Amino acid sequence: MKVAFISEYDVHDKKGWSGTISFLYRTLEHNYEIIPIVIKPLLIQRILHKVCFIVVINLVIDRILNSIRLKRKVKKAIMMNVDVYFAPVASKLLGCYSLPDFCKLVYLSDATYHNMVGYYFKTESKSEIRIRDSLEKATLLRANHIIYSSEWPKKDAIEHYKIHEDKISIVKFGANLRDEFTVNKKEKQNVGEDRIRLLFVGVDWERKGADLAIECVQLINKSTSKWKFDLTVVGLDKPYNFYSPDVIFSGRLNKDNPNEYESLIQHFQNSDIFILPTKAECSAIVFCEAAMYGLTVFTHNTGGVMSYVEDFRTGRTLELGSTAQDFADAVLDMLENKKLLQWSKSSREKYEQELNWDNWLVEVMKIL
Repeated sequence: MKVAFISEYDVHDKKGWSGTISFLYRTLEHNYEIIPIVIKPLLIQRILHKVCFIVVINLVIDRILNSIRLKRKVKKAIMMNVDVYFAPVASKLLGCYSLPDFCKLVYLSDATYHNMVGYYFKTESKSEIRIRDSLEKATLLRANHIIYSSEWPKKDAIEHYKIHEDKISIVKFGANLRDEFTVNKKEKQNVGEDRIRLLFVGVDWERKGADLAIECVQLINKSTSKWKFDLTVVGLDKPYNFYSPDVIFSGRLNKDNPNEYESLIQHFQNSDIFILPTKAECSAIVFCEAAMYGLTVFTHNTGGVMSYVEDFRTGRTLELGSTAQDFADAVLDMLENKKLLQWSKSSREKYEQELNWDNWLVEVMKIL
């Protein structure tokens, strides 16, 4: 089977869509002949975006140029007898040019545009929202099948965009790390003898809730002497004049750098709890990576999180607005009730059964 892969990102760029575009492309390559259809912004588009501050004008220009370029590349793909067109997060492209009816289109995303307005996107004008929402709707209506990575966008696609439920499948993402998990977890209940290691991985201090994670560890250490806690923060640099003996900053670790990649794996391997009090999230790959290494997860119930973290089974999903004290209480409650090992095992089981790319490929192959 020949599959055309439509993207506005370079399919070999490990940073595109947080590395997921490259991962999807390479995963599909194992089983299919892939024809890349990449529509990256032209130089003129990049220049206009810098000099023109009227977003709507840029959107209209993008719509015209992308339509012309996509139409040309699709014609070439048709001549190559492509069987299926696979388009991850490409509604800005597909909405401006509708593929011919005989072209079978599978669209993949972790959110709907409507879901993101006021959630991730907070500065859009009414006209910008109207244009981008129309592009999203056109894409969803044209797609022969839609793959979402959680229940969150599926619900909005049905309610807001009026897409029939039978047209939608949920296929969860996998972990973008090498699996070197070893079973070395144990219940930590001996007074004064064990250190509980928490891990935070994120590159957005405010949205990912770094302040809550740091304060949570500090509060726990003040409130109990039964265990000692420390927090490793990956993805963020230590703020100026910040000092806490319980918090270690490892900065950004590049997965393309062998040494930094190994360091990241060791952080997951050596930790007991993954804490990410995120305030807005679609389908964070890092939850899959935490599950890969059997980490109990503490986070917020928001966006698509609940498809990746099961409350009171693989961790805790606290309501938005929860304080650092709420997180501290939840962690201590888990330890007092001796649930760390059980939830850790359940987290690894969820990875093995659901949150891996082998499972993703099997399910997507059925759809294709």
